Amino acid sequence: MKTKNIFLTAISALFIFAACTEEKIIDEPGVSGKGDLVIELSPSSVITKADPTTNSGYQYATEEELTVNNCWIFAVQDNTIKARQYFSSPTQTTGPYEDKDDTYTKGYQVTLNGLNYGTYDFWVVANPTGGADDSRYTTCVDLDDLKKIIEGSTTYNDAFPNPSQLIKVGNKESEFDRANNKIIVPLTQLAARVQLKIEIDLKWDKTGSYYEYFAPGSEDSSVGDNGLLDKRGLEQVLGKSVNNSDGVALKDIDVEDYTYFGYGIKFENGNSKGISVENLNVKKITVYEGYALKDLNFVINNIRVNSLIGLPQVTDYVTPSYDRVTFKSEGSIVSYICSFYTYGKDCLDVDLEGTLLNGQFREEQKGTSSGYFINDANGTNTNNIKNGIYPEAGGTLTFVNGWQGNIDNCKFVLITNKEDLALDDEVVPAGGDYKEQSYKQSAQLIPKDGFVNGHYYEGTIRIQSAPVSGQMTVEIDPFKDFGPIDFGFN
Repeated sequence: MKTKNIFLTAISALFIFAACTEEKIIDEPGVSGKGDLVIELSPSSVITKADPTTNSGYQYATEEELTVNNCWIFAVQDNTIKARQYFSSPTQTTGPYEDKDDTYTKGYQVTLNGLNYGTYDFWVVANPTGGADDSRYTTCVDLDDLKKIIEGSTTYNDAFPNPSQLIKVGNKESEFDRANNKIIVPLTQLAARVQLKIEIDLKWDKTGSYYEYFAPGSEDSSVGDNGLLDKRGLEQVLGKSVNNSDGVALKDIDVEDYTYFGYGIKFENGNSKGISVENLNVKKITVYEGYALKDLNFVINNIRVNSLIGLPQVTDYVTPSYDRVTFKSEGSIVSYICSFYTYGKDCLDVDLEGTLLNGQFREEQKGTSSGYFINDANGTNTNNIKNGIYPEAGGTLTFVNGWQGNIDNCKFVLITNKEDLALDDEVVPAGGDYKEQSYKQSAQLIPKDGFVNGHYYEGTIRIQSAPVSGQMTVEIDPFKDFGPIDFGFN
């Protein structure tokens, strides 16, 4: 019996030893086998933007530009594609996630199933134009073939339908085994984003300024004359009756922050009365004499709308003209913003076309103004400014006589401390005595190192006219390349 117990104990010890040895072998990294690899996609590096408030530092890409709708994952060894998988809806994740010194708090995650352990060069193509059955991706056999795949389209609208569908590419070499089963792959946007400012610096003289006022719910016809309102007109724009008791006592100190076309306000005796108004419908009009460009059209030629996955910088493919005008006013009819995408290339040719006017024309801003209606006795200040008689720069307007005790005799004008006005881009001739001729000029946009995928650029085109002849010239400020983002949201 004692011998039997010793034998069983020895057998048990052998099994224990074998089990311990097997567990150690499974845990040893780098052994042959298969597993599932979790891949975190970090789209935070797709584009960089300058901070518009300080013109320095960085802002990150928009939510749309960071979007990954679908993607292909390729595992490459010795230039040969060993595995591939298509993901129709990568899982959006939140962090923080860390990769060496980089930290980001938003990304996407996919799991590559049944991959043999080993060291791979992992390639990701996000937002490809084709789906899971795209033969370009299902049949390529090596990395060279993958890099030669042409993405994009033959038209601008198809190549860049919206920022959420921009194509992104990334790769990272990493070891994969049981102990190393998660990697982070940063993505680079397969496009450069360009913001172009167009400044039209023409020679003109300001010859008059005035307001037009509108009754509530009506923007078809203005009330009053020459920027002034009598009692009846004031009641129309306010939509109610007014009398002397509606006047609010005002002193100079009460209107320190109020202006009329940028000029400060004072009262002859240091005090007056006013009727308060909020968000009144107005049209603010300034008349100029000189040169203006009407119906300006901006064409960017040969934007690259096709590009290789391998991020080429020189070769051009199908490059039709970009002719979607996306002007945005910046508070003056002579300043516009045009934003667009292009795949990397050395330079871009642009054409500026329009009609050049020489004569009197007016700038119109429509919206709402808030402030006080005060009395401008005999309309002196209002009429002077309408006729181009302005105080010196930084000067003030002095209003005399107050209310004179009778609201029926007042000539009302609006002084403002808050305006929400949008510029009407259309150039409106102020009279029939003007000349017009066709205008066309070309220019070339050349960043120092060309337009590089994943980078953000800002540039300015300035159209100027000579004081006497009106001869037009074009200047191009050096393009600013703000480079790529090297890390995600901190």
